[in-house]
Amino acid sequence: MNKSLAIWYSPREEGDERPQLDLHFNFWKLKNTKGSDKGIPYFLDIGLMVSNITLTKDIFIYFPFILSESKDEIINLGKLIANRKLLASIFNERAEIKSVTDESHPAREMKEIHKLTEANIYSGNEKKDEFLIYNFDNDDFEIQNFQNGEKGSILKFNVEKSYFEPEDQPEKVYFRFRLNLTPGRYDAFISESTPWDRWFLSSVNKKEFLDFRINEKRNIPEKLQDEKVDRFFKNKKVHFFHMRTGDDDLIVSGKNFSGCRELEDEIWNKYVNYKNGGSITLNKVFAYHWKEDISEDNRTGFSTAAKFQCQESSFVSWLRNFLWLLVVSFVGGIAAVLFMGLIQNNTNEEANPPVLLNKGETRPPLTQPLKEESPQPPSREKRKTPQPPLQGGEN
Repeated sequence: MNKSLAIWYSPREEGDERPQLDLHFNFWKLKNTKGSDKGIPYFLDIGLMVSNITLTKDIFIYFPFILSESKDEIINLGKLIANRKLLASIFNERAEIKSVTDESHPAREMKEIHKLTEANIYSGNEKKDEFLIYNFDNDDFEIQNFQNGEKGSILKFNVEKSYFEPEDQPEKVYFRFRLNLTPGRYDAFISESTPWDRWFLSSVNKKEFLDFRINEKRNIPEKLQDEKVDRFFKNKKVHFFHMRTGDDDLIVSGKNFSGCRELEDEIWNKYVNYKNGGSITLNKVFAYHWKEDISEDNRTGFSTAAKFQCQESSFVSWLRNFLWLLVVSFVGGIAAVLFMGLIQNNTNEEANPPVLLNKGETRPPLTQPLKEESPQPPSREKRKTPQPPLQGGEN
């Protein structure tokens, strides 16, 4: 299976200059309020910071799985992050938010103004970065699925029709959206290993292997390699965050691991539950950060890997283990009864071996041995005592 994402563009005009791109990925594994992994355990947030946006006509993102034809599963986060507190948490710096008006950007058409928010990022008192947050809608992108041979989907953003005019040349534009990852999708990034005796345990320690790749040419479909290889952005920095509960332990990490921190529940609860029905409550969630500057080597690809140990325990697993104990006890009791009966039969056969009657015939042993008759005492008969003879004189 092709497991690498791919991001490229189509130019407005042919030329040697390429637009620059910073990539931000937030890969979430959370639990819902019921404490299980059912529902939406994984989702992926993607942020694209595009410099020299006027060089770009369309932006393409390849996913190694099939997306739904419904556009509703692509959740735009532009409106959500146009918040000073949340934006400061995302960029880990002080932030300011300003509305975009006709006076500040006269070259824009009126209908596009509501899609833009101006953001400034500060390091101390010095302005570190400035960009426009683009709040796109369903008319700004389309989904292309292909299932012949190598399956996958392409998400295409039409940037040219968004009226980014040449007057906006110095500006950066930031796109950010979310994609829910169902089991068939997160298998492209996560594989699991569980112990063989998990059915007999009330608490299971399983291992999860994370493998996340961007623009790895050997892991994307050949037809994309042939057609799009020269259209990759001039990538600068890649930031990859993996969020999961504190119950999980990171035991192996890739070389570009940067650190780990605990998320502020009050800030990020609203973020993770955006258009999600409020089914998730953050509690001791940690963000593991990998980053890499790939502009120096003129590379376009990025990859990272990690291994986590996860402990799973629930009422269902406890009940399953209890039922297993009942079954084992019941089977063991029956086996003990049968075994004792077998021993008793062998004892009886040894005490009463078969008696040979005729050639080829045997008599089954008696169930009870015959009692030997004790000799009867002789019957007493009245003995006549002989009378002594009468004695008399002689005449």
